[in-house]
Amino acid sequence: MKKNHKSLNFIFLEICIIFMYLFSFYETGMFQGSVSPFVYIFEVIMTVLTITSIVICVKTSNKISKIDSLTGIGNVDWIMAKGGKMHFQKKLSQYTAIFLNMKESKYLNEKFGNAMGDKIIHDYAQNLQSYLNKKGYIGRMGGDNFYIYIKNEYLDEFLEYLRNITFTIECDDDLIEHKVKVRCGIVRVTNDIEYREIMNHASTALAIAKETGPDFVEYDESMQKEFLAEKQILADFKIGLANNEFVPYYQPKVDSKTSQLCGAEALVRWIKDETIISPGAFVPVLEKNNRITKLDFYIFDQMCKDLRTWIDAGIEPVRISSNFSKQNLKNEHFAEEIISIMKKYSLDGRYIEVELTESSCMEDFQLLKQFSDKIKNAGIKLAIDDFGTGYSSLSMLHEFDADVVKLDKSFLDSATAGSKRSQVFIQDVISMVDDLEESTICEGVETKEQLEFLKDAGCNMIQGYYFDKPLPKDEFEKRLKKPQY
Repeated sequence: MKKNHKSLNFIFLEICIIFMYLFSFYETGMFQGSVSPFVYIFEVIMTVLTITSIVICVKTSNKISKIDSLTGIGNVDWIMAKGGKMHFQKKLSQYTAIFLNMKESKYLNEKFGNAMGDKIIHDYAQNLQSYLNKKGYIGRMGGDNFYIYIKNEYLDEFLEYLRNITFTIECDDDLIEHKVKVRCGIVRVTNDIEYREIMNHASTALAIAKETGPDFVEYDESMQKEFLAEKQILADFKIGLANNEFVPYYQPKVDSKTSQLCGAEALVRWIKDETIISPGAFVPVLEKNNRITKLDFYIFDQMCKDLRTWIDAGIEPVRISSNFSKQNLKNEHFAEEIISIMKKYSLDGRYIEVELTESSCMEDFQLLKQFSDKIKNAGIKLAIDDFGTGYSSLSMLHEFDADVVKLDKSFLDSATAGSKRSQVFIQDVISMVDDLEESTICEGVETKEQLEFLKDAGCNMIQGYYFDKPLPKDEFEKRLKKPQY
């Protein structure tokens, strides 16, 4: 229908042009003998037709400009205008706003082709618009994203409807039933919130749905604060890397038999405006937003640089471990990048240890095995952190050849608090690791009682505040010169 309106407008303009030509022919005398009053008739008709046509064209053009070309429903401009109008009329509080994202569009495009992917988006949009009818409004925000206003009394019914929309897809002469899965950011609207702000809140709730897992997330005020705080951390992180605000601190590892320094762990510290920011404030954010791998390699590079400095100064360093997130295992060049940095500083592999958590080891054993083989060939040691927290710890210990097993602190706390099960667990694990000719270390050792328990159990190395806190480079250098505790 809209296309027909457009065609009629063009016909209307063509008629006007014909009249203009006729009038011009008359003026030049081509119509000899024509009656003069017709000039005025032509002028009036032409003027009326032209103005009418222009008005219709403008109105139609405005209407078309607010229609999404793929789906035929309203676009961003239309749904924004609708929200503004309802806000002005004090009707917005009668609705709930929903920012909706289709979850599998990329997969469908890859499996069935872009044309089929576009058809599914079109059919889905038409399906929702048909359902909403007088219950609400929908606009396409671009891609596979939609913005919806649904009357409050229909909200629960509509959300249930969204969970059960199914399409039949024709592929290679087969008919495939496809259930459309979506994520939604939901905002219960009040008239005291500006409609643009409502859209921002819905977008925030949708972003949280994408990150945390629940498909339907309802916005509350705390989300915005957390969301903005995360965004600020991510922005500051980029600047912080450029300004070298991240530095390694070294927490000593001590031989349980000799009480002598035998290693260290490089722990990240963020020094911003002369204030040290706790890793707990930024590491989880970087993990969630896939930025942690940049920080891992940055700290590893700084660690290798410090090792080179000590060696050049005639100070014999100990082996230092560096933590790497499990996200790095997705990088097929993970091992090569570590080795490349080691070679950049002309370091021997005996000075370096890589730590990965047990959870990362169990998630993709095959990738870990390939990574392990490569770094071990370069002389680098591999440590398994947080051992004992996974469901298949003993299986992993049996199948994977680690150099160092780091016992999770929770077992030590439990053991020294009197838990017989934890005591037996630690003793048995240490015994097994020793039989496999690997080393054990326990972190978080803070008391003499804990130290004595671990020594009696045969733990090789101790790490914790009982001996030392994480030290900045200069202080750790002093400890390297005086390694005996």
